[in-house]
Amino acid sequence: MTWLCATKKVSPSSNWSLGGVSFQIEAADQRAARLTQSACTGFRLERVWSVTASPGIGTLSVRCAEPSFNVSAGRFIRAAPGWRCLSDTQKAWFVFAGAVVVIPRSQPLVEILLSSHRRPWPPELLSQIFGCALHALLQPRGLHFLHGAGLIAPNSEEGVLIVGASGSGKSTLSLRLVTSCWRYLTDDLLLVGATPHGSILAHAFRRNFAVSAEILRRCGVQSGEEPLPEKRGGEKRKRWLDPDTIFIDRYAAQCVPQILIFPRLTGAPESRVEAMTSADALLALLQETPLVSYDPTITRAQVQTLTRLVAQTRAWRLHAGRDLLEDPDRAAQLLSSLL
Repeated sequence: MTWLCATKKVSPSSNWSLGGVSFQIEAADQRAARLTQSACTGFRLERVWSVTASPGIGTLSVRCAEPSFNVSAGRFIRAAPGWRCLSDTQKAWFVFAGAVVVIPRSQPLVEILLSSHRRPWPPELLSQIFGCALHALLQPRGLHFLHGAGLIAPNSEEGVLIVGASGSGKSTLSLRLVTSCWRYLTDDLLLVGATPHGSILAHAFRRNFAVSAEILRRCGVQSGEEPLPEKRGGEKRKRWLDPDTIFIDRYAAQCVPQILIFPRLTGAPESRVEAMTSADALLALLQETPLVSYDPTITRAQVQTLTRLVAQTRAWRLHAGRDLLEDPDRAAQLLSSLL
């Protein structure tokens, strides 16, 4: 991805697309431009060579500046490790360590305010900040975040979404399938949205895989990237893996989901699957989608999109055993039997 110098004006280099939705990215200074470039290379952005922006196009504005308002004064919405969300009558905002993502209610604009005092910026933190901002920009335009992996079976157009929280085995299962010639969208972060004909498409969002060194070794894949920061709770450290450089021509930007898989690690010798009802599948999807509580209109659209996703798919609970890790062919055999 190539960036020109920082600019406050719309230029061909500042127009981008993700999941078929176009938007602008503007950096107010050179340092903001460098941090933006570093963060956005981790997402599946496509350059749009259009000089004239369409009316209402969204804008992501990035500045190295302190917020002009008290980030602690507002209605508390929710919190997760590393961030808090608050709102007032004019805007909503996410507070990170050294950064604030501001979402005004009255215009298609999302701002990232990066503290000018913080150095350096850990790549994982930048990825979280920009991922939040991009998601906030795309949601009003019909694309909703889903914590899941996306894959396509060989010699097929059937999309399989593997949905679950961190530590559920999504990345392990994804890497096993890709090494068995499945095509991939991503191993962790998806965007889902409706087509004009009413079907739901899944779009790749994050570029790199995050996989433990043990899984890389078992799958015969090497990664030269430095390990990610160790997480709380003793979770094993993972490494970034750029799948495009290893699995040539297996990337797919989107798919039509027809199978939903909800994995759960059991530690049992053998894996097994069980069918899920539509109600159970919808509840499981809602648990892996951060509902936008500060905007009821977007929340309703999220629920409608996920309801339509359930209606067009078959859902399975995967009780993942040790065989998926030990047998290189087991994951492909098991999931292929569901197609």
